[in-house]
Amino acid sequence: MNAPSAGEDVPSKLDRGMVRYIRALSRIAGDMPTASPRMRREVAEKQAQVMRSESDPRLDADRVIWIDSAPVPVRVRLFQKRGDGCGPALLFMHGGGWEIGSPETHWELTATLAMRAGVSVISVDYALAPEHRFPTAHQQCQSVLRWILSNASELNVDRSRVFVGGDSAGANLAASLTLYARNEGLSLAGQILAYPICDFDVTRPSYRTWANGPLLTAARMRSCISAYCPDPQVQRTNPFAAPLLASSHAGLPPAYIALAEFDPVRDSGLAYAGALMRSGGAVTLTDGTGLPHGYLRAGAYSKAAAREIDALCDWLKDMGSAVATLSTAR
Repeated sequence: MNAPSAGEDVPSKLDRGMVRYIRALSRIAGDMPTASPRMRREVAEKQAQVMRSESDPRLDADRVIWIDSAPVPVRVRLFQKRGDGCGPALLFMHGGGWEIGSPETHWELTATLAMRAGVSVISVDYALAPEHRFPTAHQQCQSVLRWILSNASELNVDRSRVFVGGDSAGANLAASLTLYARNEGLSLAGQILAYPICDFDVTRPSYRTWANGPLLTAARMRSCISAYCPDPQVQRTNPFAAPLLASSHAGLPPAYIALAEFDPVRDSGLAYAGALMRSGGAVTLTDGTGLPHGYLRAGAYSKAAAREIDALCDWLKDMGSAVATLSTAR
């Protein structure tokens, strides 16, 4: 997600704080070229760096670790509140259409989750498309999950309270990771899916309604899908690429699904929420009224986005406490 380009729409009912956020993105991007993924990555990193608020001094975000993974190692950055004892963890995958983004572009969001929800956030710098196509990023996330579970005590993490989550393309990776964990018998406490891309059906009504954005257009989404998963057969059949395709969604952890009102992929996330609920899953669903795709990174600009972040943090805290109580009772 970069600055809006010519041809993108700004709905009249769009939250005013989000309008300020979009303008700030545009000012920073200026005339920087965005013709290639590499160029878009540079723009995204600059935007995040300039717009990042000062972190809470109690936050420790200095720990960076490289984890072995096939086909390429993967870097993670830890966000932890200094002095906290053993507690829950969130394995977080950033958004960016599988093409851009990093733990640093999502620093402010993950720092906020660490401080307000009281979780250790392990933010994954997964390999980006088109240089690395599906399933590389998914395989890296598998490796990071197993690393967390194997090193929980060293990380000061309660192994029974490990959550996975992400936004946009990162939510796609998070949802696919819950399928992998269920199949492998690995227990997860919950999943956070913010405006998730759960399948590649670009004929859904929301792709037409919000074809011109803001912040994410249908054309950009099609381009991202082609870069990440270019094989049409894989797009239509592989649930680790498109989690909605799973033959069963039973046995998956409780989900917090945050939709956005003005979003081409809204219907994909809504369909996934329905699949989870029909399979007996616990789902907390928010509709993101007045907000576009990508709003969780705009908490400093938009009161509506800040309220959504607060609600997400409350859910994380409540779920972590509930799992801890259940574990104690056992």
